[in-house]
Amino acid sequence: MRRRALGIAVALGSAALAALVAWSRREVRRGETAFPPQGRVLELPSGARLHVVEEGDGAPPVVFVHGADGVALSFTETVTAEVARAHRAVALDRPGHGWSTLPPGAVAGVATDVGVIREGMAALGVTRPTVVGHSYGSLVALAWALDRPDEVRALVLLSPVATYPWRLPAWVLRPAGVPLLGRALTETFVVPVGRAVLGPLTRHAFFPQDVPERYREYSRALYARPAQFRALASEYAKLRDDVRSLEPRFGELALPVEIVVGEEDQVTRARLHAERLAREVPAARLTVLPGVGHELMWTRPDAIVDAVRRAEERSR
Repeated sequence: MRRRALGIAVALGSAALAALVAWSRREVRRGETAFPPQGRVLELPSGARLHVVEEGDGAPPVVFVHGADGVALSFTETVTAEVARAHRAVALDRPGHGWSTLPPGAVAGVATDVGVIREGMAALGVTRPTVVGHSYGSLVALAWALDRPDEVRALVLLSPVATYPWRLPAWVLRPAGVPLLGRALTETFVVPVGRAVLGPLTRHAFFPQDVPERYREYSRALYARPAQFRALASEYAKLRDDVRSLEPRFGELALPVEIVVGEEDQVTRARLHAERLAREVPAARLTVLPGVGHELMWTRPDAIVDAVRRAEERSR
């Protein structure tokens, strides 16, 4: 009797999981249909695909690198049109995010991002850009400038990550990186659980401002997807090592660096990150915006446009 009951329970559980997977995949397709690629998807020699959105044709070019759980829409919905009045503006989905993919066998992280983005910019003929990085994207911008200083004209770092003073919920993210188990868990639970926690996380990122409805729409559609979550988990697993490898080198930067941060940023607090960077980078200038949180693209796009202009003037 017990064996039969156990068999029924297993069968029902398996059916429920299969239904959840099917529902999750349908929701992912629905979100991707609502927010298809805005620009081109480049097929790169490494095997990666890089989604890029280009506007304008002025020189020098400006490349926009989004944060941890983000997409190119973070910039194309907010600042690239204005920047493109004077520059060739290129926004991209980082590898593993949005419509971009990792090279086969590669692990998501800062070094992988830099390699794929450099490939993509070479394919586009983009040379010596000003690189704008938001949050985690600031680490990518810093790594690019430190490793290839001849390739980057200037940096604009928004709500930057510069140190590692906090404890990340590794116990939540670690299972996503386990072969087979990670894929099974993410394909099953990321969509429903991700959407449940996205609201509070988004409000935290925008505090003290309200979350724009447009941001709610595309983040719900694109952020809580299994493949993107696996890339995010990999990036966070490597974040401590990535930060610690870059921190001692900040003083090497000789190019113009504009740092912009919100005084009320609850994600990358100015005292721990932006102010430290401003002290350690010789050519850094810090702008602290009162009454503003982490998502500067949506709340103060004018300050970003001004920072790009200042960086360009200083780089001449």
